Amino acid sequence: MSDTAAPLATDDHPDAHPAASTAGRTGDGAAPRDGLREDPARADGVPDAAPPPPVRVELRIHLVRHGRTRFNDELRLQGWTDSELTAHGLHGIRAAAAALADVPFVGARSSDSPRAVTTARMLLEPHPGVGLREDPRLRELNFGDLEAEPETVLATQVDGRELFRGVFEGTHPGLPNGESGRRFLARVAQGYRAVERDFADGGDVLVVSHGLTLLALLTMLSDVPARPLPNVGISTVRVTPDGRRELERVGWSALGETGAAPDGEMRLARVALADAEGWGEDA
Repeated sequence: MSDTAAPLATDDHPDAHPAASTAGRTGDGAAPRDGLREDPARADGVPDAAPPPPVRVELRIHLVRHGRTRFNDELRLQGWTDSELTAHGLHGIRAAAAALADVPFVGARSSDSPRAVTTARMLLEPHPGVGLREDPRLRELNFGDLEAEPETVLATQVDGRELFRGVFEGTHPGLPNGESGRRFLARVAQGYRAVERDFADGGDVLVVSHGLTLLALLTMLSDVPARPLPNVGISTVRVTPDGRRELERVGWSALGETGAAPDGEMRLARVALADAEGWGEDA
């Protein structure tokens, strides 16, 4: 996942400098006639091999959608706007926290939206000492002028199924004053790759984000059907030491809930994570 730099040799011992040594001496601590200094621990004059590089362990990234909110109950578009977690949402977070209590997290990231931050902090309550960092790249899709509007209003302007297909395939231009599919995928890919880089030495990492954001990420990582994820659904990505990514589970719920998919799941023209990341600020 990352390069390991070779240690730098030092020459602060006076015998390391030709002027400070006696050429041709072969006694203890002296330079032998071939110019190589003997290692006192090796009478044959052959230096010890360099220590092996540190052993990397696999990285497991636990992707969790935030708890259920009032806007979720009211079927309102909730992108960069926010609403409070419901009683059922808090119950779901506590159930997920219990399910993840024995996972030895080494770090955590979340969207900077309050519903995601609160969810992450509650999930980390059984893990004192694990730090949480907020990353705006993990936010939900920006719905622009339709933020907080009922989903029925969206349906009068655009076919929702085609909207989300265009978002996941990076072709949708965006709702008025909203975010294009290409820009959305670019920032999501960059946010995820930052997690892989920050935890290149491996371990278990918690990432709390949003429904469309996590689903877009999963479709970039693997050929999974685009089916909505339940609130506090847990998806786990395993990254092997050689960089291969494998999905261990998708949208598992401690409450046994599933994401609503009234029109069934979609198959997409998949955008590769590396391609979306490369779009950058020009997306």
